[in-house]
Amino acid sequence: MKILPFIIPILFCVSLYSSTDSTQNRRSKIVSSDSAVIISPKHYSILNQEAVEYTIKPICKVTGAVLLVNYYPSKTDTVSYVTKAPFSAQWNYSRLPDQDQLHLQFGYILYHVNGDTIISTPQPHHWIIDRNIQRSKKRYTCKQARTNEEFSIDGKLDEWRRFAYARFPSGGGFKCSWSGADFFLAIEIYDPFVTYSDRIEVSFDLTRSRTQFLNINHRIISLGPKSRSFSWVVDMSDTGYTQVDSVIIRIDEEMEWRSRLTGYGYIIEARIPFCVLSALQFPNKYFGFDISVIDVNDANQNEPQVYTWAGTEPSGRHNPNEWGTIVLRQLFLPLKILLTFSLVFVALLLLAMVYLLLYKKHKDLYYEKLEKKELSPMLKDIMHIIEYNIEKPGLSPDYIASKYGCSTPELEKAFKRELNTSCRKIIIFSRIKKAKSYLTEPDSAIEDIARAAGFPDTTVFINTFKRLAGVSPEEWKKNRLEDAMEEDEELEEN
Repeated sequence: MKILPFIIPILFCVSLYSSTDSTQNRRSKIVSSDSAVIISPKHYSILNQEAVEYTIKPICKVTGAVLLVNYYPSKTDTVSYVTKAPFSAQWNYSRLPDQDQLHLQFGYILYHVNGDTIISTPQPHHWIIDRNIQRSKKRYTCKQARTNEEFSIDGKLDEWRRFAYARFPSGGGFKCSWSGADFFLAIEIYDPFVTYSDRIEVSFDLTRSRTQFLNINHRIISLGPKSRSFSWVVDMSDTGYTQVDSVIIRIDEEMEWRSRLTGYGYIIEARIPFCVLSALQFPNKYFGFDISVIDVNDANQNEPQVYTWAGTEPSGRHNPNEWGTIVLRQLFLPLKILLTFSLVFVALLLLAMVYLLLYKKHKDLYYEKLEKKELSPMLKDIMHIIEYNIEKPGLSPDYIASKYGCSTPELEKAFKRELNTSCRKIIIFSRIKKAKSYLTEPDSAIEDIARAAGFPDTTVFINTFKRLAGVSPEEWKKNRLEDAMEEDEELEEN
């Protein structure tokens, strides 16, 4: 964190409110953040209005206090000079852009009763300004590296030809790829004036938590074309934040990166193991991601130019809720999808075959039960009428009812009551049964069988037989003849 931009306005305020008396000027100026408690806004407050009540509670006796707020870009608001409790004032931030937790800092100056001046150190990481409800729609589809594909981390782009190029507003862009263990990144920046202050910030949210405060799930890695890299990983608690040094050291040890200056700017290439980016055993298909370009054209330049791929404000670039999205695409995905659909199709086909076999078995059992079922005298007489008139193509429930001497509804009720089916289905069943008896004869012709069973033509007979028996009449006849021959051979052997 940059303390200097915060200290300068604080010292300026001290000079405003300090006495010109030479004795007072010789009194101590103490830098401490433990001399007062910030009551409002509370820790981890998300400021989304136009103003907020800023209140502190000194824990020592003071004659007055200056309330300060530091924000991007290295600006300080002197909110108020308060001489008695409550040490409170209204801070209007309606003119400011959104601020993330690394940039928004509340502070104060206390004037002790003994004449000492107590200046608080910057107090970041507890508050943000976030009024933007629109999340970034930026997405990058990251292709998986081939098995034999190796990335030489040398600051060159020779291996990156087949990968998509995402552009920065400032010029240049990046490409990325991945394997089961690593995330690969190549960044190209157009900048004719490369300084030691220029750098790239790469932000990761592998759990895609979409939180507004940085926490232990997030990683920010800074890479410079002329400077060393460093990482930012924090663990938040009710009392504040702590840097997770073990993770930071591990990133530094296991990450591999190189920079190379070009005539038009610079290139940064990196290999970052997924194990240092998250505790996940394998990365999610979607995760939060952003790249910020910090461009300082002159060593005397007060503020750098900052550009983000996700399109966030420079002052809010460390807000994970504002980052874009990486989509990991597996190698040979279309082939894998086709293979998956093929397996699903084969599984459905097998299920359909099993269903048909079970359905046929159910039908056979059903008709066997019908044949064995004890019928009432009325239904026995009706079944005799069907059997003796089965060869007539016009055999119908109306004809049978008139032969028996009852109405058609009475006939249907009798079938429904005793057999739980309709008269028309029994007629069809009787025709098929009759046809099967003819099919057992070796010299029977299909046309003659269809006519004898009362079917209007051969086509209707064949289709009906296949629907109820599961096979064609010829196949059924062939199967029965084979079964009969096997039975005869078994009898001869015995």
